[in-house]
Amino acid sequence: MEWNMVKSPDDIDYLLKTFNNFHDSCIVLIKYESGAYVNKSNSSMQPLNTKRILSVVFQSQFKSCYSVEIVFNKFSKTKFAAY
Repeated sequence: MEWNMVKSPDDIDYLLKTFNNFHDSCIVLIKYESGAYVNKSNSSMQPLNTKRILSVVFQSQFKSCYSVEIVFNKFSKTKFAAY
């Protein structure tokens, strides 16, 4: 599995070409990690969303690229891995 950063329109075009423009694909998993937590030892809370990581996994009927995961990190950078 190779991660590719999405920084430009060319990177978006590469993602679309790699995953057949998401034709005949579906979302199989969505995961969000906020960074907020409650400390078990003293019940203190860290309510701020310091991580803000969203992962979305798509699968396709095409054998050339069966699955792709797109990760939005703090919603400022995007990368994907196709496998």
